[in-house]
Amino acid sequence: FTDRFLDENGEEPRDVLRDFLEFIGGGMLVGHNVVFDIRMLESACSRNGIAFMRDSYIDTLSLARRFMETNSYKLGDLAERLSLSQKPTHRAMDDVATTWELLKYLVPRIERGAAERRRTVQAAAHVFRPLAEQIDKWRSLMAQLRPYQLLDLVLEESGLFHHYRRDEKRLRNIDELRNTAREIDDRKMPPLQALEAFVGFAALVRNIDRIDRKDRVAVITIHQAKGLEFDVVFMPGLVHYEFPNYGAMLEGRIDEEWRIFYVGLTRAKQKLYISWHEMASPQKRREPSQFLRLLPRDIVVRSG
Repeated sequence: FTDRFLDENGEEPRDVLRDFLEFIGGGMLVGHNVVFDIRMLESACSRNGIAFMRDSYIDTLSLARRFMETNSYKLGDLAERLSLSQKPTHRAMDDVATTWELLKYLVPRIERGAAERRRTVQAAAHVFRPLAEQIDKWRSLMAQLRPYQLLDLVLEESGLFHHYRRDEKRLRNIDELRNTAREIDDRKMPPLQALEAFVGFAALVRNIDRIDRKDRVAVITIHQAKGLEFDVVFMPGLVHYEFPNYGAMLEGRIDEEWRIFYVGLTRAKQKLYISWHEMASPQKRREPSQFLRLLPRDIVVRSG
């Protein structure tokens, strides 16, 4: 959605979030990789001063991984493999309908052997109960302690400090984590929102070196950038057969590539630079990605 569209048709985020929370009430939230969605919802609520935390939900991605054997657990691939009548698209209701149909497929398979699994869990409950109680205690402190204070508490009470007391490399990693938690802690944020920001930062640097956002550029994939925003974003290589890539075009997965492209577009808060190349080699010319034609002309400034 463009800023103009939102100005003309949008509503205040706080009002929309409150309406949504009233709509879902105490109902069970279901989604494919719903943990990501809930994290984004919690973050949005926190930024708008709305209390929201949901510990109970159904994740069809997690269920499919546990009760199905297949090469890909993406919603679209599962829909194809199971010949579901619904297919995911970039329209939210199509994704909802597909997820609901997938859940209906999974439920009978989950119910088989459920009694035996329940007996196994109950037999081991006494072993895990102290840990569960400890986690509940830490969770109750999330809104009271600064992230680095909570981290220190968890490291001490969990026994990790003691466990790694002779492992210098591990201790250095732990010290770096503690120092980072202190350095990026924004005291203007309430503790829970600051914790969410720290978790988002940790997700960003999970597969890359630690980033100093003040004077360094984060070079990451679009998948790694999910849930994050930057003032300025550069998206290079927007050429035909690369974005969308040749394999996706051959297999008819253009919608999936479009969704990835949309995620990339929406990471930029102020400026987005898109570039492409004309020559892959002296013998191979490249055309700009077909997705570029879908961008509204009134928001695009071309150069070169």
